[in-house]
Order: sequence, then C-alpha cells, then structure tokens
Amino acid sequence: AATAAAPVRLRLAPDTGTRLTLTITSHDRIERPAIILEAPTGPAGRKLGLDAWAAQWRFDRTEPQNTHLEWRDDRLVADLDRLPIDPARPRRYELWLRATATTRPGVYNGAITLSEPARPGRSLSIPIEAEVLDVTLPPAAKPAGPYLAYAPHLTWHTGREVRDRQAVCDLETLAAFGLTGTAPPTATPLKGGLAPFLAEMERNNRAGLEAGWLLYDPLHQMRLAYDAGRAARFAGAATDAIAAKRLPRPVWSAADEPSNPDQDQGDIRAWVDALRASTKHEIRLAGHLNNPSDERHADLFDVVVINPGFGLDRSRIRRLSKPGSSVWIYNTFAPRLTAGVWLHYSAAYRYVQWHARMPTADPLDPIDGREGDVQMLYPMDRVCADRVDIHRSLLRLAEGVVDQRWLLWLSRQEGATARSLARDLASAVPDSWTAARNLTARDLHAMRERIVALAAGDTR
Repeated sequence: AATAAAPVRLRLAPDTGTRLTLTITSHDRIERPAIILEAPTGPAGRKLGLDAWAAQWRFDRTEPQNTHLEWRDDRLVADLDRLPIDPARPRRYELWLRATATTRPGVYNGAITLSEPARPGRSLSIPIEAEVLDVTLPPAAKPAGPYLAYAPHLTWHTGREVRDRQAVCDLETLAAFGLTGTAPPTATPLKGGLAPFLAEMERNNRAGLEAGWLLYDPLHQMRLAYDAGRAARFAGAATDAIAAKRLPRPVWSAADEPSNPDQDQGDIRAWVDALRASTKHEIRLAGHLNNPSDERHADLFDVVVINPGFGLDRSRIRRLSKPGSSVWIYNTFAPRLTAGVWLHYSAAYRYVQWHARMPTADPLDPIDGREGDVQMLYPMDRVCADRVDIHRSLLRLAEGVVDQRWLLWLSRQEGATARSLARDLASAVPDSWTAARNLTARDLHAMRERIVALAAGDTR
C-alpha cells in the first residue's frame, strides 16, 4: 500500500547546501526499487537543487595502509535504482540540497518516493520541507578541497583531450560543493615545454580555484627525472611565465614528508635555495611535514603543510604561524571537523585531503592494491557524466565548508545573544586535536543548528 511518512524538515541559507541521510528498511527484498526525486519547489515555482545517491555496502579499509577491513557503505552510487533494498541490512540514501545565491527565502516542498515495480501500488513517500532563510553567509575564509589527479583510467587509455575534459568536469563538481581549495591535477612537462603547464594554470584560474593553489606533483617528478639544478630551472621558468601572464601564483610542494625512511630528498635547504634563486619573481614553496622532527625544516617554506602525525594542536599551529608564512592541514581523515570547526578556530589557513582520484589498482575493488584505494570521485561509464558516483567523504568535506561559513557569520553578529552563543561554541572546541576528534557528527550538526536557529529567530 502507498505510505506517506512524516516530513523531513531542513533549513539552509542561499548559496549553500545541506545534507540529508535517509535509512530505508524493508521486510521483503526489493531487487530494483524505483525512486523518484521531486526537487523542493517554493516561491514563484523556483526549485532547489537536489542530488541523491544510494550507499553501497562493501568491505573497505578504515584508512589507507590499514589492513583492518570493515563492512561500510561509504561508496555512493548515482544510479539510485541499481542497488536493492534487503531485509538483512538497511539501505542508506544520501541527498544534497542546494540553494543558489539568488534563491528566494521561503519554504520549499518536495519529496522522495520509493516504489516496487513488481508490486504496483506499494510505495513510500517521504516529504521534504526545506526552509531557505533570509540570511547571507560570508564566503569561506579558509578554503578546503582534495588533492586531485587526472583520472587514471583516462590517463592510461585515452588521449590528453579526454583526460583534460574530465579534469575540468571534476573541478566543476568539486566547486559546486564549495570545494575551491583543491590541489589541481598538474602534468609534469618533462617534454613539450611550458605550454601545457600554462594551459593548466589558466584552466585552474577559470575553474574558480582559490588563488595560491597547491601544485603537488611537478617538483617531485622533476627531481626524480633530473638533477636539482635542472629541476629548479624548470620551476623558475614556470614562475616567470606565470608572472608574465599575470596568473595567480601557485604554491609548489618542494618537500614531501622528509622524515619518512623511503624519502631520499637530499639537502632540502640547498634544494630550496636553488628554487628561490631560479627566478627574479617570488616563488612560493611548501613542505609536507608529518613527523615532529620535521619542524627543523619549517622555516624553509612559505607554507607548512602538516598532518596529525606532525601534530595539529591549536597551540602548535599558532607557534608555526609567522608573518609571511602560512600553515595548512592535510590528511586528517576527519573532513567535516577539519574543514569547518578546526579551520575556523585554529590559525591554519587551508585544508587539503588525499585524494579525489588515487586508486592503487582496480578502482572498484576496495581491498586490492598496496595501500587501498583513496578516491572521492569514482570512474564512470562516460566522460563528464551528468551524475557521478562519489565517496561519502566528499559530502562531509562540503558540510565542513558550510559549517565554517555559519561560524564566520556568527562571529560577525553584534547582539548579546550572538556573542553568548559564540562563546559557548568556542568553549566546546578543545585546543588538543586528539580531544577534538571526539566531537561526533551529531556534535558538529548540533553546533551548526544552534547558529541556524539564531539566524531564523527561534530556538527550535
């Protein structure tokens, strides 16, 4: 029989998105559920954007290099009808509602309906009531995004044009979720000169990446192929060409976890000196540091990129932050916490998470390869597919950016109630990264909802 559930109510601001997770169970197996999305419609017939995915259960590693497997459903499939609903375990559906900057305030009503074609008349309809608030959030002050390589399956089997077209679509997909802090794909021009490299920099600028994007691969690959002098000359020529075109200056990764036993990076200071001497323009250099002993290298770089292995306590980040230099965070595997609360309350400026497209072997087999696959964007049957399969971490990362924007809005409010709430929320965030990891998704959601309630003028 047709069943109508109680409505799910959400609130969001224009130019943001919000996530909704629905957990569906069934007494009988539904082999191919038919799922209809009705985007919420509001004033003057305007609609909110609505994307949805079905979560696929499979064995997966808890983190790269971890041999422990868990039964998880973090892979989100865009083909909603493909996965069955089974009595043995629930099927989760992830929805992302988005409002544009010009979306009018008001209530928008939509629904998601699940039915079973083999049993006509048997369906479940879940109403969605989304309220767009009359509030303008500031843009995120501290960008976040993943590292992004060219799609490996296209790099191996197609020409550059197809690979590049998918890269543009990947950047657009990430930007649509507010992820403009992405480290973009960059080919190392061992042959062919600077023209392909400059085309990539122009593409990144058009894609709306936050200026000062990270170039992870080029210098590492140049050091593997050539001596330090020749590699530095390439960086200098590229920096000069970027300046001549008046493009934003990127940040070049010049050292990658130097304390690791498998890293042979030679004399890092000499390498950095060679890079700085290679151009008359300013070249911005970053060092990825993942061990406390790496702090001795910190003063060599314009950007120090640190992870939990190095230490992410707020007091430590403050100590590393100096005039003319910046601290970034990478690879916390806590995307919402890091992109939102931790960036807002710490002196760190940016967050980059490994990786959007980095399968170690078969990208659809989670347990092969040396380290396990790390990807937020999965291969699709065609280039630039309209609907893409993603990892749940992409939604968590996007939620963190929205959290950060609400926190920034709150910090700019002047009323006594707003100041009191700001103090309460700040006191709930410890200085210690280890302690902050105990903040759950429910905790982070509750923090945001308190700010949303203030903006809406109620306390519900």
